[in-house]
Amino acid sequence: MPGKKVYLLIDEYDHFANAVLGESLEMFTEIIGKGGVVRAFYETIKIAAGRGTVDRLFVTGVTSITLDSMTSGFNIGDNITYHRDFNQAMGFTGHEVKEMIRPFVDACGLDNQEMMGTLGRWYNGYRFSSRVDEKIFNPDMVLYFLRHFDMGECCFPERMLDDNIASDYGKIMRLFGIGDRESNFQTLEELIVNGEIVGRHKGKLDLDMNKPFERNDFISLLLSMGFITLSGTVLSQYRYKVPNYVIQKLYYDYFRAEIERRSRITVSSRAVENAVAELALHNNIKPLIEEIGRVLALFSNRDFMRMDEKHIKAVILTLLYQSEVYFIQSEAEVNNRYPDILLLERNPIEVRYQFLFELKYSKKKEGQRGLEEKRAEGITQVRAYQELAEIRKLPKLKSYLLLTDGSAIEAVEVG
Repeated sequence: MPGKKVYLLIDEYDHFANAVLGESLEMFTEIIGKGGVVRAFYETIKIAAGRGTVDRLFVTGVTSITLDSMTSGFNIGDNITYHRDFNQAMGFTGHEVKEMIRPFVDACGLDNQEMMGTLGRWYNGYRFSSRVDEKIFNPDMVLYFLRHFDMGECCFPERMLDDNIASDYGKIMRLFGIGDRESNFQTLEELIVNGEIVGRHKGKLDLDMNKPFERNDFISLLLSMGFITLSGTVLSQYRYKVPNYVIQKLYYDYFRAEIERRSRITVSSRAVENAVAELALHNNIKPLIEEIGRVLALFSNRDFMRMDEKHIKAVILTLLYQSEVYFIQSEAEVNNRYPDILLLERNPIEVRYQFLFELKYSKKKEGQRGLEEKRAEGITQVRAYQELAEIRKLPKLKSYLLLTDGSAIEAVEVG
């Protein structure tokens, strides 16, 4: 119509391009590069904007790779993802979530603060600008929870993670194969083992087959996909961590698949689930220890697996995350002390026991004397944890020292 301006909104602009990218970088560059269908489409929009036909354009998607890779073909956009003024636009604020759950809290007589704490652990934690303090909630995950909350029984969904979301993230994880897969895996391994990585995300993610896809490129990709979030700064670099429990579980699922691929072994989810059930219902830790020992024995003969306490702990957590019975906390701070692993009851699943695990690793070359020293040290630590007020108030808690030399493992119950 004469005299009217066009406002063009494009949602999930990169959906199919990311699918192509997950399969073939060469095919991606063909459709994005000069003469490619995607580049031609956005060049047309650029021309229309230059003539004044398109007055405003708002584009949303998972990553900026597609637009960044078109360079001069579409250089009229400004990526506002990491701008402090738009941080809240990426999700729900704590205040918004509190208002959303108010009907459930009022109708069921629930504790608002406790419920917010639970939702926060599962769905909160995102920060896209280093200049803001407030973290935001993943909106898809929160809306899933609201849809599946059982008002009749006043209880949480049996599954806190939407299968559709898990499937979507599974497809996105194929992007982890861009560039040097080994280097990317080492970055993910560092994140899982240490709980954080340090680097610097880039303003642009231009995929050029003549340039290497480096660590900071991969960090930028993880940040844009919501697999990591900003947690602080180190001089000119940033600290990044996993935002919440949902993403943590997805990482361990990926980590499991990757170590299976590398070591050519199979980790039986069913065996782990049965072992955790024995633990939860009967305080029978033997099946779990046998499964951990089986996997460690296989890993100990593989060059890719570095045997130290942190990596062994990552293997144990990878196994535990195959079950959805417990809420798993790794090195949760309790009065400035850090139990290695806590297995905590989560709504609506009822268990007979909760657990505290402390892991100690003694190198084989240290012999029996080294093993006994680690045993005594570990038991002392567990008993110190048991005296903490935060630990003492946990009902049905059983405590174990897990003692390993990297191939065999034993459990010592500490009463």
